[in-house]
Amino acid sequence: MIQLGMNRRSRLEKMYNRFYKKLNPVNSDDSFTCYYCGEPANCYDHTPPISCIDYYDCTGIEAEFLLVPSCSECNRLLGSTNTKTLADRFTLLKELLRKHYSKVLKSTALWSDKELRELMEDPNNLNNCIVDMCRIGNIASKRIDYPGFDIT
Repeated sequence: MIQLGMNRRSRLEKMYNRFYKKLNPVNSDDSFTCYYCGEPANCYDHTPPISCIDYYDCTGIEAEFLLVPSCSECNRLLGSTNTKTLADRFTLLKELLRKHYSKVLKSTALWSDKELRELMEDPNNLNNCIVDMCRIGNIASKRIDYPGFDIT
C-alpha cells in the first residue's frame, strides 16, 4: 500500500469531502461510536478511501461515498484498502481485527474465569500480565462481534 503524504491527503480531503455523506445512526447515543467495533469514535473512515476516488471517477463504477464514524485503530487497519461498499469494509475490518488479535484471542481461550480470579489474588507480575492479556482478548472479542449500529 502506498501511504499518502499528509499534504496530499489534506488536499484530497478538501477536494473530495463534498462527495461523502456522513453515516447517520438511528440512535443518537451511537453518534460518537465506531461503526466497526463499538469503541469511541475519534475520526471518520472514508468509504471508499479518498486515495481510490480517481479509480471510481475514471471507471464510472458506482460506490457508496460515506464518512463513517471510526476509532483510530479501525481507520488505520482499513487504511486505503479499496472497498466500494460499507458492508465490504465492515467484513474486511472484522477479518483484520481477528488477524491483529489472533495470538491474544488464542491465549485468552486457555484460561477459565475461575483461574483468572485465582491469578488476580496473587500479586505476581506474570499473573498480572496473564490477566491483562485476557482482558485485552475479551475487549478484542467484543470488538470483533460488534454488529455495527442501525443507520438511516
